[in-house]
Order: sequence, then structure tokens, then C-alpha cells
Amino acid sequence: MNILPEELGHLFIDRMADLESSQGAKEYAALARSIYLKACDEIWKAHIVELQDSISNQLLVSTDHKSAVALYIQRSFQAWQGFWERVNAEFMFRLFAFPSARGYALSTPKVQLNDDVQTLIADRPMALAGDSGSTRRN
Repeated sequence: MNILPEELGHLFIDRMADLESSQGAKEYAALARSIYLKACDEIWKAHIVELQDSISNQLLVSTDHKSAVALYIQRSFQAWQGFWERVNAEFMFRLFAFPSARGYALSTPKVQLNDDVQTLIADRPMALAGDSGSTRRN
């Protein structure tokens, strides 16, 4: 029986508990939210480029408009799923690698977001994280 995934899970949970205790619950939540939003923002730019490349490729390859649109829709859906997988993987990596020294200041200025916006951003990808078969970093 391979116990590596279970041991890695315990290691990750212990690391997050250490980080929360060193930062405090409120600061830890703010830190996690900031890291998550930053990962979303950075990966979103690559996602848009990927979609634009897909459009260009479809225009070059297909002469039939309906098949090009259908293929684009299919690839867009796959790209959307891939986007959230990359965001979740990057977020977990960044949170795990974050230094746990108390008083560590975030380098990015605080941005006030409406609670609804935070809920939309934070809830959607975490639901997909459990559905994803792969969380490897690219």
C-alpha cells in the first residue's frame, strides 16, 4: 500500500496549522485570500492568451464555421477546467512555501473587495479542486 499521498496530506495540514498559528487566524485568512487572488490574476493572463491562440488556430484550420465554433467551445471548456487546476495547484504551492515568521508583511497593498466578489472568486475553484484528477504544477 502506498502511504505517500496520506503522509503528504498530513505534512500539508501540519504546515498550514503552523502557518495559521504563527500568523493568527485573521491574518492567515487574509494571507490565503491574497495569495489565491494573486495566483488567479497571474494565471488568468495566460488563460486569455491560450483562448486567443485557440481562436487563431481554429480560423487557420477550419473552413466550416459550425465545426470551428464547436471545437472552440470544447477547447474553451477544457481550458477553463485547466485554468482552475493550475490556479489551485499554484495556490497550494505558494501557500505551502510561504515563510511562517510572525509579522511577515505582504508586499502587495490591500485591496478591498465586496463580500460577494470574494465569495464568487474563492468558492468556485475550491469546489473544482476535489473534482480534479491532477494537481501537479506545470
